[in-house]
Amino acid sequence: MSIGAALLLLAALAAFGVFILFAMSFVFAALTGWRTLARRYPGPARFTGARERVNGAVLGDWGWNAPPLFGAADDAGIVFHAVPPFGIAFRPVRLPWPAIAGVSRRTYLFFDVAEVRYGEGGRSKIGLVPGTLVETLEARLGNKN
Repeated sequence: MSIGAALLLLAALAAFGVFILFAMSFVFAALTGWRTLARRYPGPARFTGARERVNGAVLGDWGWNAPPLFGAADDAGIVFHAVPPFGIAFRPVRLPWPAIAGVSRRTYLFFDVAEVRYGEGGRSKIGLVPGTLVETLEARLGNKN
């Protein structure tokens, strides 16, 4: 095999790997319910306020792990942005304050998780590993079980 053919094969494999990464991201976004969440609560394309890296997030009752996220709280609600390159499949989400039913603490596997309940009757939830964002949410909403 010539050098040119080997480089072409290497480039084709790299392109295929990138395609698989993006395809899996879109499938994962659909399976976790993130796409539905982003359609119902679309977030801003750019968030200019202070934001922090969310240490971990769990979506829904079945414990789907979210992609690596940045989160922020502002006067309108909570904003979540997936870190690159996941932001292509995981669109930004803004949960408005009126849609949030409360935040409470629980244990998930071996971790302390702050569970943010939102939507109709507070049936939907996102579990967040405690950090500054969770402290902000608890200060604003109170720790409601």
